[in-house]
Amino acid sequence: MKILSFLIGFFLCSLAQAEDVTTRVIIKDFKFQPAEITVTSGTTVRWENHEKRQYHSVWFEQSGEPEPEYFFPEEFFEKTFNQIGDFPYRCGPHPKMTGIVHVVSKEDKQVKTENMTTENIAQTTFNGYLSAAFGMSWQQVKEAIAKDDLKLVNAEDAEIIKAKRDRGFITTDISYVIPKQTGKLALIVEFYPGVLSENPIVNELEKQLGSPLGKDATAEVLKQIKDDLPPGVTALTLWAWEVDNQDRFIRLLKFDDHIAVEYLAPALLSEP
Repeated sequence: MKILSFLIGFFLCSLAQAEDVTTRVIIKDFKFQPAEITVTSGTTVRWENHEKRQYHSVWFEQSGEPEPEYFFPEEFFEKTFNQIGDFPYRCGPHPKMTGIVHVVSKEDKQVKTENMTTENIAQTTFNGYLSAAFGMSWQQVKEAIAKDDLKLVNAEDAEIIKAKRDRGFITTDISYVIPKQTGKLALIVEFYPGVLSENPIVNELEKQLGSPLGKDATAEVLKQIKDDLPPGVTALTLWAWEVDNQDRFIRLLKFDDHIAVEYLAPALLSEP
């Protein structure tokens, strides 16, 4: 498996395109989404009420704190966590609504890799993201977005088309990158703001692609890019394989306050 140096640089560039994200929990359908999060000390968590008309509260009753005021749709509640530990909470008026915040030190969140077998490379014909396939033109990508019923955010930039996807538990930001050199879709990056556990996303990808690369192969990638990694990366999961003699990559990068997943066809990033 060959790792292309320009792949690394282009990914870091694409990551900078993402909007700022915050550690947040969505309240919708009488649920905290996600109900369990892990943050580093000093992090501020925001709970946003996305109900149509229902009020809620975020009450850390077991910590001995008084119940805060209720907040209504389009309002939010924030709390900064400076102490290490586990902090369960519930909604005051709806006791069955529960959640927990795990607070860890920054030193405990070092870059780590999954313990998978090195030779277990995904065997798949994967060629894109939902209806968008690698090699599509700018117009074809827009049509794919409409077919997938995604919300188009911005298509004025000739190289990047932005959209949003309602994943049920959270709304994700998606960037479709079409380099000027090729005019073909080469990279899709999906951002999960406020999502701190990569397990549900990895499980979803494994159903499509099989197991990711093992720790040895992933460690080799980390060794090559460690000096160029954006700050805050706490885990890397990598899928890599060939389709019709062309490399395909999916990389999941975990940060303190969000997760990013990139889908990439390196050969389409620039002219041969």
